[in-house]
Amino acid sequence: MDAESSKALGFPEYWNKRYDQVEVSEQARHEWFRTFDKLRSFLEKELPDASSEPRILHLGCGDSTLPADLANLRYRDQISVDFSNVVIKQMQSKHPDLDWRVDDVRKLSLDDASIDIAIDKASAPEAPGS
Repeated sequence: MDAESSKALGFPEYWNKRYDQVEVSEQARHEWFRTFDKLRSFLEKELPDASSEPRILHLGCGDSTLPADLANLRYRDQISVDFSNVVIKQMQSKHPDLDWRVDDVRKLSLDDASIDIAIDKASAPEAPGS
């Protein structure tokens, strides 16, 4: 990827266009970086027990299945944020029982103290200098 293309990753317009071109049904076939199955043993070891009801923030969630996968393990208090309003609408439609919000990880509108765990699975390309 050239420098100009890399720079585009830091803007919601790039991602809105990308997600506009992807059918919601196709999203299930794609997962950035690692699938839940590959992450599960790590998460089970590192996350507190779901019964302690930790509040989990997914940074730059995109169309990842991770929030839904964790909900299946009884992690109910999760907030998933992405700056692409297109993908947030898609995920709200796909998983209406979960909390999906349009927000920018570089300047979150959430109170830091309200979050117990932050998971940044895929937003590194949007960070300045990455």
